[in-house]
Amino acid sequence: MFAEINGGEKNKLIEEFKRSFVCSDYDPSNQKISRLLWCNLSCRGETIPTEEFEKISVDRNTEVYFYSERDNKLYSTVFSETVDFIKNLEPWEDIDAEIFDKSFAWFIAVTHEDFCILYGVDN
Repeated sequence: MFAEINGGEKNKLIEEFKRSFVCSDYDPSNQKISRLLWCNLSCRGETIPTEEFEKISVDRNTEVYFYSERDNKLYSTVFSETVDFIKNLEPWEDIDAEIFDKSFAWFIAVTHEDFCILYGVDN
């Protein structure tokens, strides 16, 4: 079940994600190309089609954060719930989201362009 995280805790987690994975000069109000985090990553990851999301080798019981950029909402959940959510998206539903855990050692970006970026995760 997705549980929304708000306030200071949300801001702290998103800022830590940015420090870990996003270009240091990222300023959403001054982006010429895109305001989306996954377009401004400071690291390179593997790219896979979104339809292969359920093949990602993250333990299904891992507690993760799911940040929906379009809604600016952060949720706490387990990876299996995230897999189900992504698998059940309709073709017309656009999503731009980052999935990560409390270690900030890896992330998965799910894009509206029907691909995912994996960093620190095996496929």
